[in-house]
Amino acid sequence: MFEFLNPILDPIVSIIDDNLQNGFDFVMSLDALYKVGGIVAAAIIFIMGLWALIKTLSKIIIVVGVLAGLWFLYDSGALKSDCWSLFLLVTLYF
Repeated sequence: MFEFLNPILDPIVSIIDDNLQNGFDFVMSLDALYKVGGIVAAAIIFIMGLWALIKTLSKIIIVVGVLAGLWFLYDSGALKSDCWSLFLLVTLYF
């Protein structure tokens, strides 16, 4: 369908393929200790990134939940002044 892009994409794909093959050959030529160290370092970086993502998403979810709750209160009319005066009266009485 996009054959006109082949002259542009073929050299780029060839460069990427050569670089990936060179990187794979380099990693396979390493000792086992270096491979294990690389895997442990990659796992630590992955877990730290995942933890940061979870913390950020949980904060965003909490903020969205509070905003949605406030919107529902506002939309239902619970934040009108007469409701607040009744709430304060009941709260102060007990």
